[in-house]
Amino acid sequence: MTTKYSCLICYGIVAICLFLFGCKKESDPSTSQFKRYPIKNVHLSYVFVGDARGTEDFYIADYGKYEARYSHMQQITRGGIHPYENAGITRISDVYSIDFLDRKVAHLRLGSLDSLYRLPESDIPTTEDFFKSTMKDNYLTQSGTDTVLGHKTTTWKLQDETLKLWVWNSMPVKRFSMIQEGSVETILVSIDTNWVVDTMKFHVPTDLDYIEQPQK
Repeated sequence: MTTKYSCLICYGIVAICLFLFGCKKESDPSTSQFKRYPIKNVHLSYVFVGDARGTEDFYIADYGKYEARYSHMQQITRGGIHPYENAGITRISDVYSIDFLDRKVAHLRLGSLDSLYRLPESDIPTTEDFFKSTMKDNYLTQSGTDTVLGHKTTTWKLQDETLKLWVWNSMPVKRFSMIQEGSVETILVSIDTNWVVDTMKFHVPTDLDYIEQPQK
């Protein structure tokens, strides 16, 4: 597993790991009652430990219609220290993966997520059902329960245990992942459920090189 790939995992589980529901009726996704998370607005802060040092901030607005994850990390290897400055931003069904050091933005429109936001109210899955299907569709199985910073969590892992998540209210509060030349653990420092939304957190820079990816 490459380092770049392992960093994408940090975003993928929360931002782009989705399951597909049929769409019975067209609607405006921005007004949908579908909720990816049970908390409307929240800011979570993490630190990296293990073979990495740095911080990560995760922002959620409007129950997940808008989401942003900013990672500032230095990976420690035998060959030296390698910096990473990345962001993953989701705006309804548009997902942006940003590499600030390479000055590139990859854009992907997720048709599966767009379909979820267009479902009639009677067919909208619960947050819990959505989360469990997301985990199973990405080959993670529930492995137990634990407590992180006083929060009761469920634990999920890949069969080969290269990735393990501790989840509270559909949000990861701890993460362990195997990366090239070592492992990284991301641990929750604080949760602010009274976070006042800063729309600039979901702003995608316009002065970077854009890569348009095929819709999924």
